[in-house]
Amino acid sequence: MRLELAQYNSILFDDLRPWLPENKSEIKFQQKLNPTFNFKKEDIDDLEKDVFEVLKDHPYLMPDDELILKIKDNEITISGTKDEMFEPLIDIDLPLFFNYKTEYYYYLITNEETKIIKKLHEILAVSENEAEQKFLLNTAYRRIIYFLGETGMLLKQIDNTDDLVYDILPEDEIQAEKKINSYILSIFKTILIRLIFDIQNSFPDLLNLKKLTEDDIYITILHQIPPSITTLHIIVMMDVARAKYYISKVTYSKEKTLDYLLETMEILVLYFSTKINSKERASGIKKLAENIQAFENLLYVMEFGYDNENPTYEDLVSTDFQEEIFTHASKNITSQLEKQAHPLNRLVIINKLEKDVSFLKSKIQVDENILFPSIPRRILVMLLNNKTYLNANLSIDLSKVIEAKTKHLKTNLSVPQLAYLFKMLMDSKPDIFDVKTNKELYQFIEANFTTKGKDEGPSVASLNNLYSDVDKEVASFWADRLRKMLEDARKV
Repeated sequence: MRLELAQYNSILFDDLRPWLPENKSEIKFQQKLNPTFNFKKEDIDDLEKDVFEVLKDHPYLMPDDELILKIKDNEITISGTKDEMFEPLIDIDLPLFFNYKTEYYYYLITNEETKIIKKLHEILAVSENEAEQKFLLNTAYRRIIYFLGETGMLLKQIDNTDDLVYDILPEDEIQAEKKINSYILSIFKTILIRLIFDIQNSFPDLLNLKKLTEDDIYITILHQIPPSITTLHIIVMMDVARAKYYISKVTYSKEKTLDYLLETMEILVLYFSTKINSKERASGIKKLAENIQAFENLLYVMEFGYDNENPTYEDLVSTDFQEEIFTHASKNITSQLEKQAHPLNRLVIINKLEKDVSFLKSKIQVDENILFPSIPRRILVMLLNNKTYLNANLSIDLSKVIEAKTKHLKTNLSVPQLAYLFKMLMDSKPDIFDVKTNKELYQFIEANFTTKGKDEGPSVASLNNLYSDVDKEVASFWADRLRKMLEDARKV
């Protein structure tokens, strides 16, 4: 069992060669194009029916049997062709056809690509073992690379240039035929490049050959200088394809996710350093920023257990999913902080939670204004706002927050006595304390004083109650002491 590439082989070496005399008639191709052949197919059966119609003059190009039989332990299993369409991972803009012949070859080449991707998934699914899978995949992969090299040589023979404008045919018949064949081979070249990248991204663990970059393909296979803008466009689309494949089909790994995140940031930096038009720039930036958002969200939800199942790429960039996770996470953080009445303890928690999102502090500097607000980025903003508030209101030296070893000042006062003392000082005019709210004063008392027989300071809640409800015995207690203090002061 192997993957046949008969149609592509015939385009290069057999009776589907577009430059053969019998393949020059416009009427011939007009007759072959049935009304549904050039529409996007939702079902693989529909696609194959239409391909059969246009290739009925070439029966040897059609598959023999769509059923795969496996015999093992005296049991026969028959696997039927699935209806699922395996679309190419990478979206590359193709120049539109301009006559019946170019339309025929356009759909013949692109539809065959869909069938090849489907058949690859199919035959690998029924292979007996990994060795067989590797043999089947690498045989097809080498064949596609060989076809690409041959296509490149044919394009050179007809003096093709990548900047041809495919619109109106020249009046000269020879030049017109050259332009038609140049278009067909250029489409074929682009589809073969996309097939190489599709295979590399879909089956990275099964390939024995070196993974090819865009530069490798142009320099070593096509023997051309890589077109920078086209290369950059394909790099962006490759990053999108890789992100979607990894998130959807590969077991999560923190290390691998961080690697992919950094690589996407590097591509984004490269994108800004390349001279491209504004429309191209905006499109590429949006795709890369969305990938960064997906990877950052994946790290957060997987590392901190905010999703029970592996989220899809679409989940990770959807507003509803992100809002649900952020709401859950922010409530959890708020709850942790509110349990700590002591402001220093709150800051310790904030510092710990900041470490959870420390992966946002990358060595690669990217303008945050172009990035989408991922869940961890929103969490970081929330934490920084809380820290800023505490710092502004308590004037705490944050460099000493981690240790938080300040000892309480022990007093021989009861909670009501201590509360009334500070009430008198707070009510004194002009103001003694430079604080904005009573709560700020209560927090300071709680953090710095203990009452008689206690190891911890009085709670903010108890201080608030006693501040507005003074006991007469407490007032009498302080009246005696204040009288003595007044006498001592007048003696000075």
